[in-house]
Amino acid sequence: MAWLVGIGSVGAQATGDFRTIMDNIYEVIRTGTTLSSLNNNAPGLLSSLRPDGSWADVDYKNAADPALWSPGLHFTRMNTLARAYAFPGSNLYGRPEVRQAVISTMNYWLGLDPAPTSTNWFYYAITLPRDIGNALVTMRYGPEPLPADLEAKMIAWMSRGVDIYSSQGNSGSNLTDIAQHYLMRAVLTQDADLLHTAVRETARTIVITEDEGIQADYSYTSHGPQLYIYGYGREFVLGIANIGSYVAGTAFAFTPEQVGIFSNFVRQAFLKVSRGRYSDFNVFNRGITRVNTGMADAATIEKVKRIDPANAAEYDAAIARIRGTQPPAYMVAPEHMHFWRTDYTVHHRPAYMFSVRSVSTRTVKAENGNGENLKGYFMTDGVNYIGVSGDEYYNISPVWDWGRLPGTTVPFVTTLPLRKPWGVNPGTSSFVGGASDGLYGASAYHMNDYSTTARKGWFFFDDEIVCLGAGIRSTLQLPINTTLNQTWLNGPVTRSDGAAAVTVPAGGDYTYPDKTRWIHHNQVGYYFPAETQVRLSTQAQSGSWKSVNTTQSADVITREVFKLWLDHGSTPANATYAYVVVPGKTAAEMAAYNPGYLSILANTPAVQAVRHSQLRMWQVIFYEAGRFEAEGIRLTADKPCVLLLKETDQATVTVVAADPTQQAASLTIGFGSAALPGGQELTLTLPQGPLAGSSVTGTFTAAVPPAMGGCSSVTLSDGQLLGRFL
Repeated sequence: MAWLVGIGSVGAQATGDFRTIMDNIYEVIRTGTTLSSLNNNAPGLLSSLRPDGSWADVDYKNAADPALWSPGLHFTRMNTLARAYAFPGSNLYGRPEVRQAVISTMNYWLGLDPAPTSTNWFYYAITLPRDIGNALVTMRYGPEPLPADLEAKMIAWMSRGVDIYSSQGNSGSNLTDIAQHYLMRAVLTQDADLLHTAVRETARTIVITEDEGIQADYSYTSHGPQLYIYGYGREFVLGIANIGSYVAGTAFAFTPEQVGIFSNFVRQAFLKVSRGRYSDFNVFNRGITRVNTGMADAATIEKVKRIDPANAAEYDAAIARIRGTQPPAYMVAPEHMHFWRTDYTVHHRPAYMFSVRSVSTRTVKAENGNGENLKGYFMTDGVNYIGVSGDEYYNISPVWDWGRLPGTTVPFVTTLPLRKPWGVNPGTSSFVGGASDGLYGASAYHMNDYSTTARKGWFFFDDEIVCLGAGIRSTLQLPINTTLNQTWLNGPVTRSDGAAAVTVPAGGDYTYPDKTRWIHHNQVGYYFPAETQVRLSTQAQSGSWKSVNTTQSADVITREVFKLWLDHGSTPANATYAYVVVPGKTAAEMAAYNPGYLSILANTPAVQAVRHSQLRMWQVIFYEAGRFEAEGIRLTADKPCVLLLKETDQATVTVVAADPTQQAASLTIGFGSAALPGGQELTLTLPQGPLAGSSVTGTFTAAVPPAMGGCSSVTLSDGQLLGRFL
């Protein structure tokens, strides 16, 4: 590894490497700053600075608020003034009064006694040292440097934070954040040992791990086994991209192996959770209750490109989508991914993105903490993101009906309990997972919580996602609802009974007990293969950011929301649902939509199965070992599993299988059809360890002698088909 050099050899070349790294840090800071914004903001900060180096609107005694610590604004503003002084092109470049303002802000902070403290360790461990380091490096490039004694005192302040080896700072995004200010302190003081420590500890996080960090499926976890591809994952990407850019061209540069792991995470996960300019709200976790959280991050991807230029074209395409210079469909290839380490599925087509976030006994429910995510009680219960333009849910948190989140089948409650904070609440079901061949897939979630159970399956094809629910039971005297979607109301809502299509008036709450064939809103259609009582609201909903996040505004926001759900009633005994989401369609295209190539072959607590005749594909979820027959095909499984069967009418059939329980060592599947009349039996060895739950592939072929074993748990015949699309 390039950075594992002896201290003696580091010392021999230290001056050159220190200078290169400082130049790189300055360049990252400079190119990450928009001059127009700097020129707009810096004059006001300069004029409002009091003679003693403070600002009147900053509460320097505030220590109570863990999520928005007012004294931190002092350093944010100090950095703005430092950049205004040191960056050529700034309207205040080189102005003596600006340099003096920076000196005054530093002296004011040093003179505070006692110094402001925060109840959130993050500020002292990360924010303040990083802001100080950025300002000191920036001022080194101004026309006149800071006084040496003042710089030394500020460098001493940088070392007051959490140690890089501490329990809070030794993994993931926290470590990369801390390492950045360690590295800045090292180059400011030309401390080879400190520089060596910063880069060595950073490189230690660029690994596949079973702890917090990059997982074997390239998803990212933080605060336990909790999905955080954005949020903490973004901080990790930014930290590695920054540090990689800092040390580029030196003996401390990351190795090709480390860059490869990092590149895979960014390209196979970080870039995959966005649609156009926006990212899936599921991957922000509690951060989605912060104003304006939900945008994808082009600036961070620009930084990634510096250390991974081999994949520049892929990054450039993503940047173009995020910045809106190209449409959301630009360079989006059909793709299906199930992240078995974090119970998360993503399905991409040029026209749309669809995701499912669930929770198992192996992962934890969406956290609250620091007064954030006060209503996210059901955020991991099979929640769906359905994106066409991408902004369907952007900033919806304050007015969301959090008891009816998209995709969930849960009791409807108006006052949501608050769990213990942070990532300490595991799921209650072991049967959560999915099978994927990279293009198509099926995902399952046996929801078993809140005195309610439901077998929920999602079956992913090109133009649609078939959503099935079975075995819905509850002992609660509360309505059990399945929510198809809840987004901003954007444009007309159209409903059809299969004959006429009518526009639904805005501002209403509707119950449709009669036949509904489809409903369309904002480029997404919802198709019902059988008569279903549908509930629809186009009313305005009200709320405040403070209702979901104590640090945000208490101002009430009122906006119209589209909400579509099914009411299974109180204490359902064995309820079911079946609907199809058809994204990327106009209302006229929904009127012409005819999914005769789809059949729901089974929707029971034991088996859910969907057939796509054009793709010659079956997708099947066995919730228990059993035998299933339909349309002349016989299928057995000796354990619960999720299956994709391809070219089912041929003498050679490919099967893709996964074990959602992540407990079995092998899976035996039997298959028989007209093309394979004797039947074949195939035993697959299932992945173990961190790969448990991932998909494996096998083949049934006429070249193998017939040998189909029997299972007796469940048998369905052609006459028991539960639904067919007409």
